Amino acid sequence: MCTFQVIVIYWLFEVLNVVYYKLYDRLLNQEYGYSIRIHSFPSLYQLFETGKYYTWLIRKWIRMTKILFIMNTKKGDSIIGYGAVEKIEGYYNIMDEDEYDFCKKNKYNMCITFKKITKFNPPLLIKDTVLRSDRRKGAFLHGAKLGWKMIDDILDQAEYPELNGDDN
Repeated sequence: MCTFQVIVIYWLFEVLNVVYYKLYDRLLNQEYGYSIRIHSFPSLYQLFETGKYYTWLIRKWIRMTKILFIMNTKKGDSIIGYGAVEKIEGYYNIMDEDEYDFCKKNKYNMCITFKKITKFNPPLLIKDTVLRSDRRKGAFLHGAKLGWKMIDDILDQAEYPELNGDDN
């Protein structure tokens, strides 16, 4: 091999190495998350019991993406918990026949399985979080892309409510 070929191979290796680490870093340190609106108690029960959420939403779901769960409570719209995505399956890939029939019947195109789900007790009212200034309200929060800083602020507020002046 001549010197030129060695230099080109070395340069290609360095470029591929940089691209690989940028993609890897992007997957581990995502810049955004999402919110999902839970509409019914059976859906809520299914989410917390099985760790699965069935949806028709099409988003860039990636492993370890944090997703906030929003539901209407007696006091108003609240964030009731969050989870980190472990696996995303299209309904056509689901091996369990009952699950497949459930997805097809309800027109869900995918199943999101969560690695860990944390329930907030008490739920955080949206009007008491950084989402209060967001122009998206109500149903428009379903599938909304949220910045990483916003999600971290909400998770900190849920973990340490006494620092935010909550009396709950």
